[in-house]
Amino acid sequence: MTNVPPGWISVRDSGWLSAGHNLTEVDLKRCMAQLAQALQPLHREDRLYARISLDDVFIDADGILRIAAGLAVPADTWVESEALCDVNRAGFAAFEQHADDPAWPLGPWTDIYGMCALIRTLILKQSPPDAVQRMVSDACDPLRGMAMPAYSREFLGVIDRGMSLLPQLRFSSIDDFSDLLGLSQLAPAAQEQNVAAVSVAPALNGGGAPAVYDDMEADEGSGIPEVPKNSASKKAPVWMIGFVAAMLIALGAWWLQDDAVDPSVAAS
Repeated sequence: MTNVPPGWISVRDSGWLSAGHNLTEVDLKRCMAQLAQALQPLHREDRLYARISLDDVFIDADGILRIAAGLAVPADTWVESEALCDVNRAGFAAFEQHADDPAWPLGPWTDIYGMCALIRTLILKQSPPDAVQRMVSDACDPLRGMAMPAYSREFLGVIDRGMSLLPQLRFSSIDDFSDLLGLSQLAPAAQEQNVAAVSVAPALNGGGAPAVYDDMEADEGSGIPEVPKNSASKKAPVWMIGFVAAMLIALGAWWLQDDAVDPSVAAS
């Protein structure tokens, strides 16, 4: 069970996934700008949220997207904890979150994958395929190849790139991602509408804030969820990584050459 501050609801419960609720490209960019502003201070401290999903991103009474900063973890310790695979949501976790291999490090690109998976879900009204399944047979069709005149092909191409299976093909930082989409340009207009500055939820172990995950205890003074003792590993076998890595690198290089995203794209 998940507890959140009064007035907060998850994206899943927001109604944004209903067939009659269509978010424009500007709406989605504003959502991404809010998430980017929330993630930037975590990434500067070498921490990751690494659990962006329909259930772990929240909307407050003012329509602002929020995350629970107390659930963030240091990037360099994430791979060492098998419990962190248990909190991943299918379709939103990048492959490196499942891989028990130092060749697949976690970083800002991991949160970028989750953010783009969330935006894709808000567009298509369905979650993407799980990253491990994508490694075997990728059924995650690129958005830029779909007939969706409400969204620019450049915008859809950025979302596709952010969901690349190989981290090297995504974006190395939230700043690079934001600059390409011109998300910072949305801040003044969003402030006028009282939806720009994202307030991140307080840490689990401070300020009397309610726990976001009732079934996980926080280490004292750290704000990092403790590994549940009955956790079952869901990490992918190393042979799978080696089997597909070369193919993905080749395909990724071809994709970037054939249909590179125009770096001059700006916010609508």
